[in-house]
Amino acid sequence: MAMRERHWNAIRDKVKSNFVVDDKLLLQDVYNLNLGDYKEDVEEITDQAKQEAKMEKTLAKLEETWKDIKFEFTQHKNTDIFLLRLSDENFDLLEENTN
Repeated sequence: MAMRERHWNAIRDKVKSNFVVDDKLLLQDVYNLNLGDYKEDVEEITDQAKQEAKMEKTLAKLEETWKDIKFEFTQHKNTDIFLLRLSDENFDLLEENTN
């Protein structure tokens, strides 16, 4: 799970402590935060972090997939209107990625 600084800040706000998350943070330091007193809040913050990490991973995958996809513009009949088109293969990919 990727806890971002904003998530740690939310926990700091709840426990009213400006602890630093680094390689010097000891288990005793975490214990002293009495996180059990804030169980629901901490669970909510960590669940949010998990969901955001999952979303970021999905968005990165979509961005990688779609970065080289080319859209075509075709003129609609004999008008000044152009339609956006995808190849059949890319259209199938679009349908797959929107489900």
